[in-house]
Amino acid sequence: MSQPTARLVVQRGPNLNQVYELALDKITIGRSPANEISITDPEISRKHAQLIRQESGYALEDLGSTNGSFVNDRRVVGLTPLHNGDVIELGEAISLVYQAVSPETDATRVTAGPSLAELDTIPEGLAAPSFTPPAYEAPLRPSAPPAESTEPAETWGMSCGQRILIGCGALVLVLFLCTATLYFLDAYDQGRLLYCGALRPFWEFLLGPFGFAPLCA
Repeated sequence: MSQPTARLVVQRGPNLNQVYELALDKITIGRSPANEISITDPEISRKHAQLIRQESGYALEDLGSTNGSFVNDRRVVGLTPLHNGDVIELGEAISLVYQAVSPETDATRVTAGPSLAELDTIPEGLAAPSFTPPAYEAPLRPSAPPAESTEPAETWGMSCGQRILIGCGALVLVLFLCTATLYFLDAYDQGRLLYCGALRPFWEFLLGPFGFAPLCA
């Protein structure tokens, strides 16, 4: 008997998960016991379909069944090649999965290697090769970019404080000078120089609501 090159696995129907090895050139499927694959179910005709071996595998052909044959939900018309994993449906109650089998060859066989006991035995005078892992070298970190200013932070903070003090002193001096000037002009000639000149409209607008009336005559 030739070696099987494919198989059918029952996915739905009687004898669930049963495996049918395919080794003949022509295999009929049906309800009759005279078929190579006999499945007793009213959905299947007495001689429902047949498998024909080709160079690349098997192909399915419907034999004029009542409920039809389908491959991946497509109705079989004529000879339909099968591929690994295809789902064959016979009527609505039977579902078979087609699985291709790769034959073993001498070229693909893996020869057994030496046993662990043989590997553990080292002839005298022959030292076992030693393996020294390479030393791990940490990657160099990039050096920090030079600072824009080499002046310490404390010196910079002190200079900033001095600038604030100088600014505040200058502001106080300006306010003092302005106040002294206004006081002098207000006292000079009863304020005529200050209030009766070009700034009179300004002072009337500013101090008028408080009853201000300069003597400008």
